Amino acid sequence: MNRRQAVNKSLQEKIDMNIWDNLNDFLKVFKRMKQRKWTWSLNPDCKYVDLRIDMRDGGCLIMNRGGKRIDPKDLEFQYKA
Repeated sequence: MNRRQAVNKSLQEKIDMNIWDNLNDFLKVFKRMKQRKWTWSLNPDCKYVDLRIDMRDGGCLIMNRGGKRIDPKDLEFQYKA
């Protein structure tokens, strides 16, 4: 299974099958943050994130401030007022 096919898997399925996310998914959110279109105050669980990158193929694991693995869509999330 390649990373593109893994997009539709739930986070728990990815964990169970040891499927990593694509670094580009993280970089999309990072780019929005640099443009001030994403802020940690609207997603305080992601004020600090740990990123583990597989340099062979660009796979990554994203963990929130509590060390729990999160999906890129969880990182991208912003609370609305």
